[in-house]
Amino acid sequence: MEQQREEYPPRVSVDTLSDWRQIKTNVSEFAMSILESRLGDDADEKTVREMRAAIQDFLDGSYSLAEKNIRANGHNLDELDPSKEDDEPFDEALDKKIWALHTERITRDLDLAKKRRARPREIEGMVSDMLRQRRVAAEKDHDLDEEDDWVPEDNALDERSLKEAAKSISKSSALAEELQTSVAKERERMERALSVEKDLKSRKK
Repeated sequence: MEQQREEYPPRVSVDTLSDWRQIKTNVSEFAMSILESRLGDDADEKTVREMRAAIQDFLDGSYSLAEKNIRANGHNLDELDPSKEDDEPFDEALDKKIWALHTERITRDLDLAKKRRARPREIEGMVSDMLRQRRVAAEKDHDLDEEDDWVPEDNALDERSLKEAAKSISKSSALAEELQTSVAKERERMERALSVEKDLKSRKK
């Protein structure tokens, strides 16, 4: 439906174009009955005709203004072709549900795109930290080899750096696996939402 989804203030909705016509008829008849009761039986025919014409002009102008704030059968009333009758009743609840699914799909697409951008950078940071730690450890080992007062217990330094590197690799692998799982879940949710949306649209036809 090619129309603006959000309007403020929102338009008043009526089910069909026929309903709007009936509303206008009821208002016009009520206004004319009040006019006749005010004029009474003593008013001459010319005065009655002039007053009725004036009231009808006022009502027509009011209806024209009102139509800019009314939706009939899900369409803006001022954009409808008056010569065309309603094709079928408009299910506003179904329309809102379809648009809610559409909005949810967009939200999930954005969330998935953010994760795809963020997670690789996190993994890159982990790997960079791991390489930096290994480089620092290697430099320390080199310095220890050149020192005459080398202390044997410092042999544990290389083992610690290797453990830290292994820990970083494990964490990076976990992040990569988490990203892959998250992408798969988000894709499954989007496919489910698309399937429901397609089913709702097919029922609407």
